[in-house]
Formats: sequence, structure tokens, C-alpha cells
Amino acid sequence: MERLAVGVVRTAHGTAGEVRVRSYSGEADHLLRLAEVVLRRGGAERTLKVEACRTALPDVLVKFAGIDHREAAQALAGWELCVDRSRAAPLADGEYYATDLCGCGLFVGAERVGVVTAVCETGHAQLLEVRTGDGRTVMVPFKDHFVGEVDVAAGRVELRDAEVLR
Repeated sequence: MERLAVGVVRTAHGTAGEVRVRSYSGEADHLLRLAEVVLRRGGAERTLKVEACRTALPDVLVKFAGIDHREAAQALAGWELCVDRSRAAPLADGEYYATDLCGCGLFVGAERVGVVTAVCETGHAQLLEVRTGDGRTVMVPFKDHFVGEVDVAAGRVELRDAEVLR
């Protein structure tokens, strides 16, 4: 079973053990249907059952079984919510899970010029963190102006202009 990180616990909410969760996709519907999640931070993981879930835009308020006090809820801040891929937000055409882009080669024509090592969220656009062939790390905006065809199955991301790597 492959797990995807779908959100992060931001902080405690109230005094009864609820937490504020920010969805990585910006969508909440898939989070509202969760019955169980794996929380992950660093190398640690723990599985928790979801007792209740409701929207409080832009976040989702989640009550986990056994987390009944503010202090216990606050201790979960910074933990990622991970779910089976089938429970993650559905993808529209042209959308990709960040984990699927990581490891893809970055190509200009037939030449491999780097590899995607991470996907970073910013206010305006996602950025692909790319390690170039000469070992540098470069941030490439994941926008049509810079990135062409993406073929996750083939592990290939097309770069429209190599100048962005300079």
C-alpha cells in the first residue's frame, strides 16, 4: 500500500482535542471522508482513527480517537496526515502528486539536464527543486511557460528553455 501525505496538522483547536489540518491540495472533501490516518513526522509514524471531521475554511477540523485534550492535540502540530493513494484527492488532467514528480528526469529535448528532487509550494506557483547534472540545486517554476510535457509513468518532465537553469 502506497501512502501519500495529504495534509499537515497546524495547531490545536479548542479544548476538546480537535486539530486544524491544512490540506496540501487545497481541497477538503477527501479529508472529510477519512476514517483512519497515519500521522508521520520525521521517521516516526502513528495510526489514529478519525472520530469527527468538519470544515473550517481554509482548514479542516479533525477529532482523533484518544486525543481528548488541547495539550495532546497541540503535540500533533507539524505531523503530516498520510493516506492510501486511493483516499487522496482525485487528480484532474494536468495535476500530479508531488511524490510522483520527485525522481523524474528533467529534459531539454533528448538531453537529461537534471532530476526533480522536491516540489515546493509557494503563494504563486509550485517550484520544482532540481539537481542539475553539475550538482547545483535550481528552482524551476512548475508553470506552462517553463515546463512542457510531463510523463510521470516514463519519469520525464520536459523543460521548455534551459536558460531557467542558469
